Amino acid sequence: MRRASSHFLRIGSKPQHPVKAVAVTINYDLNPNFDEIVSPCGGCRQVLVEYEHKFGNNITIYMVGKNERVYVVRSMKQLMPMSFSGDVLADFGKK
Repeated sequence: MRRASSHFLRIGSKPQHPVKAVAVTINYDLNPNFDEIVSPCGGCRQVLVEYEHKFGNNITIYMVGKNERVYVVRSMKQLMPMSFSGDVLADFGKK
Protein backbone atom coordinates (compact mmCIF):
# COMPACT_ATOMS: atom_id res chain seq x y z
CA MET A 1 0.00 0.00 0.00
CA ARG A 2 1.41 3.38 -1.01
CA ARG A 3 1.41 6.10 1.61
CA ALA A 4 0.47 9.65 0.75
CA SER A 5 3.38 12.07 0.49
CA SER A 6 1.90 13.78 3.53
CA HIS A 7 1.02 10.56 5.35
CA PHE A 8 0.25 12.17 8.74
CA LEU A 9 -2.66 14.08 7.20
CA ARG A 10 -5.49 12.13 5.64
CA ILE A 11 -9.21 11.96 5.03
CA GLY A 12 -10.51 8.98 7.00
CA SER A 13 -8.51 5.87 7.83
CA LYS A 14 -9.21 3.84 4.67
CA PRO A 15 -10.96 5.95 2.06
CA GLN A 16 -13.42 3.94 0.04
CA HIS A 17 -15.29 6.77 -1.63
CA PRO A 18 -14.09 9.92 -3.35
CA VAL A 19 -14.29 13.25 -1.57
CA LYS A 20 -16.52 15.57 -3.57
CA ALA A 21 -16.17 18.85 -1.67
CA VAL A 22 -14.39 20.53 1.22
CA ALA A 23 -15.30 23.75 3.03
CA VAL A 24 -12.69 25.95 4.71
CA THR A 25 -13.55 28.77 7.09
CA ILE A 26 -12.62 30.29 10.44
CA ASN A 27 -14.49 31.96 13.29
CA TYR A 28 -14.43 35.58 12.16
CA ASP A 29 -16.05 36.66 15.46
CA LEU A 30 -12.68 36.14 17.19
CA ASN A 31 -11.16 39.03 15.21
CA PRO A 32 -13.81 41.33 13.68
CA ASN A 33 -11.11 43.29 11.77
CA PHE A 34 -9.87 40.21 9.89
CA ASP A 35 -11.47 40.11 6.45
CA GLU A 36 -9.40 37.62 4.44
CA ILE A 37 -10.68 34.38 2.92
CA VAL A 38 -8.75 31.43 4.34
CA SER A 39 -7.56 28.67 2.01
CA PRO A 40 -6.41 25.11 2.82
CA CYS A 41 -2.94 24.81 4.38
CA GLY A 42 -0.07 23.23 2.46
CA GLY A 43 -0.44 19.79 4.05
CA CYS A 44 -4.17 19.72 3.40
CA ARG A 45 -3.59 20.81 -0.19
CA GLN A 46 -1.22 17.87 -0.75
CA VAL A 47 -3.72 15.39 0.73
CA LEU A 48 -6.50 16.79 -1.47
CA VAL A 49 -4.28 16.60 -4.57
CA GLU A 50 -3.54 12.95 -3.87
CA TYR A 51 -7.19 12.06 -3.25
CA GLU A 52 -8.18 13.78 -6.49
CA HIS A 53 -5.53 11.73 -8.27
CA LYS A 54 -6.45 8.46 -6.52
CA PHE A 55 -10.17 8.65 -7.28
CA GLY A 56 -9.92 10.49 -10.60
CA ASN A 57 -12.47 13.12 -9.67
CA ASN A 58 -12.27 16.84 -8.95
CA ILE A 59 -12.73 18.07 -5.39
CA THR A 60 -14.57 21.38 -5.07
CA ILE A 61 -13.15 23.67 -2.37
CA TYR A 62 -15.46 26.23 -0.79
CA MET A 63 -13.55 28.97 1.03
CA VAL A 64 -16.08 30.81 3.17
CA GLY A 65 -15.23 34.36 4.17
CA LYS A 66 -16.64 37.02 6.40
CA ASN A 67 -20.25 38.07 5.68
CA GLU A 68 -20.83 34.74 3.92
CA ARG A 69 -18.62 35.55 0.93
CA VAL A 70 -17.70 32.30 -0.79
CA TYR A 71 -14.78 31.69 -3.13
CA VAL A 72 -15.17 28.43 -5.05
CA VAL A 73 -12.35 26.45 -6.64
CA ARG A 74 -13.56 23.56 -8.81
CA SER A 75 -10.47 21.35 -8.48
CA MET A 76 -7.09 21.14 -6.82
CA LYS A 77 -5.55 21.57 -10.28
CA GLN A 78 -7.08 25.05 -10.30
CA LEU A 79 -5.75 25.85 -6.81
CA MET A 80 -2.34 24.18 -7.36
CA PRO A 81 -1.64 23.95 -11.10
CA MET A 82 1.92 22.58 -10.71
CA SER A 83 1.25 20.02 -7.98
CA PHE A 84 2.33 16.38 -8.05
CA SER A 85 1.08 13.15 -6.57
CA GLY A 86 3.35 10.72 -4.76
CA ASP A 87 2.60 8.24 -7.54
CA VAL A 88 5.36 9.85 -9.59
CA LEU A 89 7.81 8.38 -7.06
CA ALA A 90 6.48 4.81 -7.38
CA ASP A 91 8.95 3.84 -10.11
CA PHE A 92 11.80 6.02 -8.86
CA GLY A 93 14.96 3.97 -8.55
CA LYS A 94 13.56 0.91 -10.35
CA LYS A 95 15.61 -0.47 -13.20
